[in-house]
Amino acid sequence: MPLLSIRLGKRYTLSSISTFLSKQMAAAGLTSIHGNRVTPHHLRHFFSQSAYAKGAPLDWISETLDHSSTQYYQKTITSVAR
Repeated sequence: MPLLSIRLGKRYTLSSISTFLSKQMAAAGLTSIHGNRVTPHHLRHFFSQSAYAKGAPLDWISETLDHSSTQYYQKTITSVAR
């Protein structure tokens, strides 16, 4: 079963997640954060940086986000101060 699912066990599409995110941002009165439009990809980065900052191991973050290697995170996330 997918992590995110809707009725009948279907997966969410990128489009449906983007639409949901846009509606929630509008409902909260937000159009952007720090001048940038918020996308599902930004949420992935926020999640990984937050998890790392709170002490999550890089291999767990990599596995959670379905990356085959931690090398990507060693280059990008490690700039976040713990």
